[in-house]
Amino acid sequence: MGELGCNFDVYRNNELTVEELKRRNLRGVLISPGPGTSQDSGISLQTVLELGPTVPLFGVCMGLQCIGVAFGGKIVCSPFDVVHGKSSLVYYDEKGEDGLFSGLPK
Repeated sequence: MGELGCNFDVYRNNELTVEELKRRNLRGVLISPGPGTSQDSGISLQTVLELGPTVPLFGVCMGLQCIGVAFGGKIVCSPFDVVHGKSSLVYYDEKGEDGLFSGLPK
């Protein structure tokens, strides 16, 4: 992200409280991967619940699981092989100009 010109701070999920994060007037929150599960994620779930309605959130791996759980989702085991650290092509259908992947090359 730094290479793209973004200014950001990195915090461990047990380094600050949600109240301390709120005082930082964040423009967005990226919740990174584990280890562990969303239940082992320190303040991540509470951050999603309290900041999610007003601050853009993006979750990667466990971070995405935290967002899902915080908004009522359920994390279940995949019926497929779990693959970590292996690159693979991802295909998507662009759905309108306001889609998540709008404007990205195919």
